[in-house]
Amino acid sequence: MQRELDPKLFGNPEIAEDEQKLSPPSLSAKPFDSSSIGFQSLEIKELKQQLQMSQKRVQLLEEKLSQVISKMSQGLGSQSTSIEKLQKNVERNNKFIESLHKDLNESKANLSSKINERKVQESKIEDLLDRQNMVIRNFENRLTAMQKIINEKEIQLMNYASVLQEAQRRLGLK
Repeated sequence: MQRELDPKLFGNPEIAEDEQKLSPPSLSAKPFDSSSIGFQSLEIKELKQQLQMSQKRVQLLEEKLSQVISKMSQGLGSQSTSIEKLQKNVERNNKFIESLHKDLNESKANLSSKINERKVQESKIEDLLDRQNMVIRNFENRLTAMQKIINEKEIQLMNYASVLQEAQRRLGLK
């Protein structure tokens, strides 16, 4: 804030006159005039009316402002309750999702262990089947070999029987 020196101290009459124009009128400086009193009373009445109108406007604005503030506080209250409800719903949904995730992981683990057990059982069964097939093939091979031997022995027996018949015929036994 700047400070200014009093112009009266230095004797500058122009500045002193300007300040007198700006300063409020003093009662002793003006002569008493009845027409100016009537004019002033009219101005005072108008100013009072304007003041009353301004006060009414201010009062209306204050009422509107209080209404707006109450509506905003109600809106904020309802928003905060709805936000709290949403947060609770989100938390509940998160818990539900976590429990589902846990259940799914447990189910997945159970299924994968069952699948692994079945694979082990299937591999054991396949091994047993392979061994059984090998035993059957060996049996078939032996059976085929035995049939060859039996066929050879039958042929040999038939040869022996024909030789025996020929020998009996030569000997005249028949």
